[in-house]
Amino acid sequence: MMLKAAFEHKKNAAISRENATALYGRVLRGSVTMLEKFASCAYSNFLRYGLQLEERQEFKVGAVELGNIYHKAVELYGTELKKRGIRWHDTTESIRDEITEAALDAALAEYEEIVGSSNRNKYIRTRAERVLRRTVGILDHQVRGGSFEPEYFEESFRTADSFMELVGKIDRIDISEKDGKKYVRVVDYKSGRKKFDLIRLYNGLQIQLAIYMNEAVELAGRGSAETGESSGEVASFTDATGVTAGMYYYNIDDPILEGTPRSSDVEKKITAELRLQGPSADDRNSLGLSDNGLIDQQGEPVGGYDSDIISVKYKAKGGEYDSRSNVLSVDRLKAAGTYALELMRENSKKILDGNTDIDPYEDGNINACTYCPYIAVCGFDKSLGYRYRSIGRANDEEIWKKIEHKENTGEAQKQQ
Repeated sequence: MMLKAAFEHKKNAAISRENATALYGRVLRGSVTMLEKFASCAYSNFLRYGLQLEERQEFKVGAVELGNIYHKAVELYGTELKKRGIRWHDTTESIRDEITEAALDAALAEYEEIVGSSNRNKYIRTRAERVLRRTVGILDHQVRGGSFEPEYFEESFRTADSFMELVGKIDRIDISEKDGKKYVRVVDYKSGRKKFDLIRLYNGLQIQLAIYMNEAVELAGRGSAETGESSGEVASFTDATGVTAGMYYYNIDDPILEGTPRSSDVEKKITAELRLQGPSADDRNSLGLSDNGLIDQQGEPVGGYDSDIISVKYKAKGGEYDSRSNVLSVDRLKAAGTYALELMRENSKKILDGNTDIDPYEDGNINACTYCPYIAVCGFDKSLGYRYRSIGRANDEEIWKKIEHKENTGEAQKQQ
């Protein structure tokens, strides 16, 4: 009996719809993080959001806590500038230093007892201050290098359909106006090394930016930061009220590169290393608004220019993009938003139907179990017959065809 139990392979089994309703309610209420967790592994999602199992909190400042501190401090920096009526383009070094220090103090207040309790944690404050000053300096450069102005911080939104009420907060929304159009871009702060990955979007593992961009365009259309309920539909990405310019991650970091500390070459490399990560709209107006150096006064691309603000570089001649440029058509950015909302509807229905499959994804050397706190609960073990769900890799064009087909199919179903 004991031997049988030791080698028993747990089969995937859903909980009943009635039990799912008892856990989640008739309409699922959650965040993008919840949906991405479900796409990562349905069973892990069930343990975290259904049974609400959490790890024991430790009396320390680790990577997660540091990330929270950075995130909060950057948010406070932006909101304080807004409160004082100071544009990012108009800040001075003394103002930046003053607000940065105050923002760090406020962000560390939650961890004050821990940070001050050991020499190691005192070092954490020094480290956090260094990273935050680097971050503010880079963000300042990115804003001053273009025409966008950060307008909204930690902007709450709510979008709902018959299966789910999705709530969340967008770290930062930037606005710029030109020729009667309001251009919009979103920036999400991350404390790790995160890049936009199309295959992960397709598999539901990275829908955050697409959903945030859609909500930001709706907000621009409303013209105010008053909390409103989204229609649950994809806003127009090309109308006169809001034009998407790009959706980005900013990785909060203070990278160490080879070379003489603080030399101009090293500083330039660091600035380029910390450029915004994500797709920009293939539109000269919006590209020029993100980085004034990309487009000349005649509206033409500047040959050979390599932006250290967004991932766009022009070839020396012809106005074509370099191969490493991350640029998408406005239609494809819209398709990404539509697709993300379709995944929200599909996966929220699966959760309410009781899907608790033990089906962790695998992507090369990365898998859902690597940092999962529930591995001892589910008993996932390849030697017992478990297998990862490979998300595979495919040509971008092939993936876009699938995403756009789903967009068209979803629109057709709504019209029937």
